Amino acid sequence: MLEYVTGLSALSALASTGLLFAAAGRRKSYALPLLGLSMLLYALGAGSEFLAALRGGWGWLHYKFYYAISPIQVALLGLGVVSLYIYNWGSGRGLRIYLAYTAIISILLLSAVATAELDTEALGNVFVGGRAMPEEVRRLSPPLTVPSGLITIIVPLYYYARRERKLHALLIPLASIVMMFAGGAIRRGRVDVFYLLEFVASVILLAAFYQLYREA
Repeated sequence: MLEYVTGLSALSALASTGLLFAAAGRRKSYALPLLGLSMLLYALGAGSEFLAALRGGWGWLHYKFYYAISPIQVALLGLGVVSLYIYNWGSGRGLRIYLAYTAIISILLLSAVATAELDTEALGNVFVGGRAMPEEVRRLSPPLTVPSGLITIIVPLYYYARRERKLHALLIPLASIVMMFAGGAIRRGRVDVFYLLEFVASVILLAAFYQLYREA
């Protein structure tokens, strides 16, 4: 039954998306639209998981879409966090370098996913995780997810310790830590645990972005 929790994750992420884009309408910021786009992809990813649960498996196009957007969602979250907390880092040069790096890896990932031969037998399992994708394609995910995961933990905590004690600067790292455990669950084949932790992270992020909305 844990696969149906993904529907709640999608709704939570959609609520975050609405709050962030509403906040972006109040305050000029590069960070808020990036974070909003990240949470929109989060909602689409969780919604894809929920659709697979309803169908009892994955279609090949459905799975490719899901696999392509998941690492990019994490990368956009990292970009949004950098822009939110240290936008003036090197007069924006560091952010531009990170953006270029993310764009290059994302293009390579999208190209590899588009041409990948899937394990069609694995697609019949709701809890397939990344197992239906060839190993050479799966290797392209960590260059997006690992740096962004570290950024979303370290940068807000540094901001909280050195600049302002904002609640969202604690909640975002907490959500990232939860998602790191979720990633570990996937690597151990416990996709059901991943779905549960994904929901927990979505609720924590919703609380963080509600705080940002109130500040806008």
